[in-house]
Amino acid sequence: MKNLILINQETLNEFNFKLDSILNQLENKPETQKEWLSANEAMQILGIKQTTLWSYRKEGKLTFTKVNKKVYFLKKDIFKLLNQNKVIGFNLKSA
Repeated sequence: MKNLILINQETLNEFNFKLDSILNQLENKPETQKEWLSANEAMQILGIKQTTLWSYRKEGKLTFTKVNKKVYFLKKDIFKLLNQNKVIGFNLKSA
């Protein structure tokens, strides 16, 4: 059983204003995250093993840069790969 909570319009407007403020701050936040990721970091994000990552490189599914035998991946390329393989969920009817 779900509980319903009633709030007045003023409280809802205040909540929406605060939420918009937080979202604006997040969108305008300077990029502090790493742009390049190691192979281990890429495997962790993708949830794959080293051989799968190697096959993605070999098949051209994921671009990379190699410096002194160390392989790096752009974070945006990893998330691009994830988005390209996104599957829209099905609407399941409850029994």
